[in-house]
Amino acid sequence: MARQRNGGRTAAEYLLEKGHTKIALITSTYRNRDPQARIKGVQQGLAPANLTVPDSRIIYAEPNIDAAIASTQQLLASGEEFTAIIAYNDMMAVGVAHALQQAGKRVPEDISIIGFDNLFVCSTCQPQLTTLDYPIAEMATYATQLTIELTNKANSIPSRTHLFMPELRERNSVADLN
Repeated sequence: MARQRNGGRTAAEYLLEKGHTKIALITSTYRNRDPQARIKGVQQGLAPANLTVPDSRIIYAEPNIDAAIASTQQLLASGEEFTAIIAYNDMMAVGVAHALQQAGKRVPEDISIIGFDNLFVCSTCQPQLTTLDYPIAEMATYATQLTIELTNKANSIPSRTHLFMPELRERNSVADLN
């Protein structure tokens, strides 16, 4: 959960650094703790600036493109003011971008977008999406090494932990409002 909170906090701090103070979230309906941990991280990132994301700017949806399109349309129709959307994952961020374009909004000039996962699509769509990159290959390597170590040492439980933190991949889907 720490890495999810850290990712949300990093996204919020980055948007603040770029002058965004009215942020919306389109997050997942997953029943695990990841969506709530990211929301908590965003709120932690905004707290030093005495800002929050009100519930009225948080939309829960299935984590896919179509649901993100519908959620973005709902957010736009709500009349809420926002300059940036943090999407739960990159596929949702693509859906957000489609819905904004359909509504005549420009990314990032009118509304900025940040996703999570650093999927290949982030660097191939226009504009290229800013995202939080989880080191999946490094995590898989670590898990493989740990599995081999545990297999070789019967009845041994390692007394260490390893926390993988996301890294911001800045592209051009976030406007600098400063």
